[in-house]
Amino acid sequence: MQLSELPPELILEIYRWLYDGTSSQQLLDDIPQRRSWTLNVLSTCMVCQSWYTVGFEYLSMRAYPFPHLSLASLLDTVECPISPTLSATQPSWPQLLQNSKRNKLPFHRHVRQLVLNLSSVLNPPSPQPRFIPRKNSSLTWEASWEIERISASIKTLLGACPNLKSMEIVYDSRYTPRIANQRPSRALSGLSTAISDALTLHTTDHHRHHHHHHHHHHHQQHPSTSASCTFLSHLIFTSREPIQRCPCCAGRGWDHSLLPLLQHLPVTTLELDHVLPSRSVLECLAQSKRIHTLVIRGGVLIQASRLARYGSNNTANNNTTPPRIPLELLSQLRTLEIYFHSNHDDHLQDDDLDLLTMFRLTYDIIHPIRSLQQLTLHGREKYTISLATGGGSGSPLVNNDVWNKLELLAERQHPLKSFVLENIPGFGCPTIQSKLQNLFTGVEKVNVVYST
Repeated sequence: MQLSELPPELILEIYRWLYDGTSSQQLLDDIPQRRSWTLNVLSTCMVCQSWYTVGFEYLSMRAYPFPHLSLASLLDTVECPISPTLSATQPSWPQLLQNSKRNKLPFHRHVRQLVLNLSSVLNPPSPQPRFIPRKNSSLTWEASWEIERISASIKTLLGACPNLKSMEIVYDSRYTPRIANQRPSRALSGLSTAISDALTLHTTDHHRHHHHHHHHHHHQQHPSTSASCTFLSHLIFTSREPIQRCPCCAGRGWDHSLLPLLQHLPVTTLELDHVLPSRSVLECLAQSKRIHTLVIRGGVLIQASRLARYGSNNTANNNTTPPRIPLELLSQLRTLEIYFHSNHDDHLQDDDLDLLTMFRLTYDIIHPIRSLQQLTLHGREKYTISLATGGGSGSPLVNNDVWNKLELLAERQHPLKSFVLENIPGFGCPTIQSKLQNLFTGVEKVNVVYST
């Protein structure tokens, strides 16, 4: 009897036997585990039509009370490469998503974000890279094979997933600046070629598709127009081990090797999650003149505000050390979003937020950004106001020092169009909200939001 001939009830039992062992809570908490579980379940769906149908039924059973297990959220983010040790027989994302595209299945359309993890290249697994003696005895090591492997995977993924909006590059404090006798920039050039090829392909595909579509139904807007404009438009630098190093140093000595890869990306939104890249990286990104939104998370705010502040007044001292965040980049920005927590630090953060420090840092960072129109500050639902900022008795009142800082924000020469406080404690009561509205009279939209 063949696999395809099994009765659906039995196939469902097999799915349950294989995949029920991982609880929904585990899948919520452990991102790497969720990704590999998803990859395995979906690869099992690919056995044949009957397994595909039952697999979908199994997934919808799992997702019923848990929205984070819906297909769209399971497939939202894909990490590549997962691990260099995987054998060829194990399922891989590039394979799965390419098959999905080939067979006109929905999987590849759900992928919105690609996590690029270069640790197998920049932090090779063995303590001593294994050198391969050549005839001319110049030493090369296996990183070049690894790069080729990653480049091929990335090319496949980018070609398969038309709705990819974000690319996340993992910064790691253990990355080593040099790869044997290769310059890292050379090492990553294969990868940057793969990315630029995929982008070219994506735009030509899109134009062809759009043109063809236009020819037939000129009255309806083609849904992928927006997809083409947003393809890889959101670049995220993230550090998974924020404890290891302060954000300023996460890229020290190696992140210039990303330059060939970054210059192809059509980035309009740059997000820094506990990472402050080197000046050369930020300069490279500023060159495209496309970046209009900066999102900063976690511990970056203190450094970013300091570096922006020092950069704005041009003293003699400054000529020797140019500011980390180039004014060229700051002057392009129209939107700034500040999150006071990182995506990776749920369990580390204490729950109070010092409003005074927060608005001071915010003021410092936006001071040199003349073009800024929208400013949004995101707290977390569970923040409480710290006693230092409240009234003396610990009543959660926004005190005078905080209002003075807000006044500075309100009086800046280049008024904002929108100022939003989301989950920032202390602004819940209507009188405080109207006081805020009155302070920011020049601003079209002043909003205080609390997620329920």
